[in-house]
Order: sequence, then C-alpha cells, then structure tokens
Amino acid sequence: MAIKATENYSPGILSLLPLYYVGWSDSVLSPTEIKFIHDKIDSYSFLNPDEKTLLKSWADPLNPPSPTQFKSWGNAIKAHSKNIDDNKKSSLIELGIEMARQGIGLDANNIWQAKDTRDSLIEFKEILGVNAESEHLFVNKLFPEIVIDDTCTVCEFDSNELKMLLDGEHIELKDRVRQLLRDPFFDQTYEPNKDIYRQRILEQTKKLAAQGLSAYSFPKKYGGYEKNGDHIA
Repeated sequence: MAIKATENYSPGILSLLPLYYVGWSDSVLSPTEIKFIHDKIDSYSFLNPDEKTLLKSWADPLNPPSPTQFKSWGNAIKAHSKNIDDNKKSSLIELGIEMARQGIGLDANNIWQAKDTRDSLIEFKEILGVNAESEHLFVNKLFPEIVIDDTCTVCEFDSNELKMLLDGEHIELKDRVRQLLRDPFFDQTYEPNKDIYRQRILEQTKKLAAQGLSAYSFPKKYGGYEKNGDHIA
C-alpha cells in the first residue's frame, strides 16, 4: 500500500525527514542535482519502494513543498523526537537515525545501526549542501529550548599560511608593495582641500611609477614588463 504524506511517516521517511526539512529551506536544486538525488534514493537499501517514491516526489523543484507541507514536516519531527536526547537532536544525521530506530515494527539493531545506512545519510546531507550553520538554524527553530554551545575552543590559525594561500604565486610582489605602502610618504591623512589632495595623490603615484609598478601590463617594446598577472596582483 502506498505511503500517504501525513505525519505518521515510516522509519525510512523519518531517517531523511530532517535533511529534507533543512535542505528545501536552504537550497536551490538544479536538474542535474535532482537526477543525482533520485538516483541516490533508488540506491539506498534501507528504503522500500513506496518510501523511495514519496521521497523522490518531494525532490521536485517544479512542485516545492507548500508552507503547509513544511509545517507538517516540522510537526512530525517534533512529535517523533520527544524521547530523543537533546545532544542527538543537534545533528540531522543522529536525529534521523534515532527517529527511524523508534519507528514501529522495525528491528532497531539492524538497519539503523548499520554503518552503510549512516554513510548514506551523510552522503545525502553533502548532496543537499547542508552545513553546520543550517543545522544550528534548524535546532533553533524546532527545538528552541536546546542551547548549542558553539564557543570556539581552538580559534587560532597560522596567518602566514593564510597569507601564502591568498597571495599565491605573486607573494613576492605583494610583499614588496606592502613594504612600499608602509612608508610614511603614502600615509592616508585627511585633506579637505581638493587641490592639495589631488597633488598629493599625484606625487604618490609618481613614486609608485618610479618603482616600476606601472609598467607591468605594457609590452616590452614600449618599456613595459609584459606581466599582466603581476599588474593585477
């Protein structure tokens, strides 16, 4: 018998319901992504044919879920998660698995404890592009009583590594320009007089030109360096 789109969802539907709830509210799916999602749903062994049919019908950009459908999903998630620990509600994967495990008439120690099932849910989450921020928004909306501790415990990073990543192959040139601009001659001080300000900018530009910075984009036959990448950097 076909599954009806009510709040009495089967375990297979419940396992993916949190991901659908967040994914539809946070994503725009292309035709290629839709086909990929349909193919993945068909490949999941923890879903029966009726569950696959319903889930694929929900992944239709031409017929997105209505506000009533969204509300139904939210109500179902809240109803089926009443007996689930708060720490598992903070993860879409854990929440889906726990709701499925508590489904009626299913061996909780079989499908829903299998590594393949968990890996499939993680894969589906990645397909939908659901990130940590989306999970936090989901928890705040459906479970406002849960306080998520997102305090940064390791908030350090190597600024030199970031600099090397951003500067790329032009790191030496950029270091040279930074060094030049540290000279007091290039200080940016407020000047209300337009003519004085223009003259100062002209002098600063001449100094940069004297360093050869204005010649990077020009051909060598005109006295340039033919280094377009450098001149953009």
